[in-house]
Amino acid sequence: MGDEELLQALEHIQKTQNRIAMILGITMGMLLILYFFTYAMLMDRGYHGVLLFEAVTSVLFIIAFFFLTRISLLLTRLILGRRQPFDKLLRHMQPGDHNVPPAELLQRLRQREDSRLTS
Repeated sequence: MGDEELLQALEHIQKTQNRIAMILGITMGMLLILYFFTYAMLMDRGYHGVLLFEAVTSVLFIIAFFFLTRISLLLTRLILGRRQPFDKLLRHMQPGDHNVPPAELLQRLRQREDSRLTS
């Protein structure tokens, strides 16, 4: 494969990963806001099961915010991992690679691949 095709594939991977992170972050944030405004109503009406559900998912959402790039890379691997130009690239990508320019990222991925082959 040529470098131009690999750069386009890396751009597509980065856009997909950023889009997934943005969708997850906005969804979790909106649900946390919704939970905040429904808490008093649920207390008044005595829906303790729903309150427990909200409490558990709120904690999970807050933990997920700290690992959002890892989660988005995992979901990107699930979505794009079986397609031809993406599978090799995704195998060597790390969570912090979503902000690196594609040309520099391609060099890093080649270095990682070489270092794994020599060790």
